[in-house]
Amino acid sequence: MPAGWRNGALAALLLGCCSRRDDPSAALPLAPARVDPLVLELPRIRYGESGRGVYRIVNEGTAPLWIAQIGPLPCDCADAELELPARPDAPGRLRVDPNGMRVELRPAEAALLHLTLETSRFREPVSRKHGAFVLRFEGYEPLRLEFGADIWNPHWVEPWLV
Repeated sequence: MPAGWRNGALAALLLGCCSRRDDPSAALPLAPARVDPLVLELPRIRYGESGRGVYRIVNEGTAPLWIAQIGPLPCDCADAELELPARPDAPGRLRVDPNGMRVELRPAEAALLHLTLETSRFREPVSRKHGAFVLRFEGYEPLRLEFGADIWNPHWVEPWLV
């Protein structure tokens, strides 16, 4: 086998492997799922307390979807749990694992993703918090879920300070 052929075959093999990522036709399809809302606006939270909100995830396809990953969440101040309310045999809420999970979402089934934002975990008061994380189904393009919250910071003023 000629040396030039081997090098050319090796280069073609490497380019074929590496260029797939840059090829738009090789992109993963979008999951047949609907998430409502994609951007969750939590109610106003008093600093030191927690706020809660819910994403609703619906499988609109005819085949089961497998939730492979939720997260990682953007900070230690956020926590998430997944609930499958239509299943009486479900173990209640599942704590999400950003390292991976495998939860089936049946056709036309809805899952609830409960998000909790703990402002007591902030090192200093902030007035606004934004965050984003990934929801990924096996074999599909990941979805970006976002949240935001206004955080009320009460200020104490003594008359002698004024």
